[in-house]
This record gives sequence, structure tokens and C-alpha cells, in this order.
Amino acid sequence: GIVQGVGLTVPLTDEGRRQAQNLATFLSTEKPDKIFASSALRATETAKPLRVIYPSVPYFELSDLNERSKGEGEGLTQEEFSRRYPETIEAWSRGEDVRPLGGENFSDVAGRVMPVIENHVSEPKEQTLLYIIHGNVTRAILGKILGIPFANCHLITQDYCAINLVEYDLLSKKWKVLFVNRVPNL
Repeated sequence: GIVQGVGLTVPLTDEGRRQAQNLATFLSTEKPDKIFASSALRATETAKPLRVIYPSVPYFELSDLNERSKGEGEGLTQEEFSRRYPETIEAWSRGEDVRPLGGENFSDVAGRVMPVIENHVSEPKEQTLLYIIHGNVTRAILGKILGIPFANCHLITQDYCAINLVEYDLLSKKWKVLFVNRVPNL
């Protein structure tokens, strides 16, 4: 596979479009109050079928929700990345949350994304928010919510178009993770 990140603009494959349609079909009975998507092409394409189903739901594209930057490694194959940056691979294998050269670590991603989400959930009414985001962004969010060390976020499985359900209690100001990595198989 190719090392993807914030700087790599890649459209969905045919399989990705099928997964996005399956996601929309699966969520067709769960109308959200708002939809937020990363501004990356693959996220906006994933959101398209949902926007067809819910044309009246407010939709926002936010660059703060974009994928974790892999810096100079973006666009390389996994093998090329491993050859060029063996020290990064070794640090990751030791469980360190290091930044790839010119990129972000999980702590950086959580620091960028969590204030945006916390702002959204701070509205004084119950609402259902749908986020179309990326695997590493989701890992960073779940790691922050669950108190998992950022060096272990890579251990959270995230399949393409997987659904993660979290709840925020306005009174206690606490998060609750209801489920992780549910993949709609239609």
C-alpha cells in the first residue's frame, strides 16, 4: 500500500465507492443533525451518498479533520517508507509516538481534532453528529477519549467506512464509547 496522509489527494477506488454506498444505506434510518467531513477528497467522496440521502442536513468540510500527516513519507510505498525511515519504524515498533519527518504523531492529531469536536458537542442540546474522517484521526480521538497512551493508538483497529459510536454527556462532561469499528456488511 501507499503511505497516505493529509498531503496525498487520492480519490476513492471502486471498492471505496461501494463501501461508501453501503455505509449510507446502513445509516439511512439514523438521520444526523449535522454531518462533518474531512476536506480530503476521499472523505468528501465518502460523504456524497449520505448527502444524497440527507440533502437538508447541514454539511461541513473541515481541514482540521484531515488525516494524520506522514510528512515526507506520503506517497511512498510502505516498503520505500521503511527503507528511507528505519528509525521511525523502529521507534513505532518500540511503542513510541514519534512524528514521521515533517509529519504528525497521534498526540498532534488529537491536539488538532479534539478542540473542534469538543466545540461541536458543547452546544446545549442533544444532537447526533456524523463525522466522515480517517483511520488515524479516529484512533487519536478514541485514544484521547479512552485515555490510551498515544503510542498505543495504532493498536485500535479501524477498517474503511467503519462506524464508531461515542456519546458525550453535557452534564458530567464525560465521553462514553458505545462501540468501535463496526463495518456495515450489506
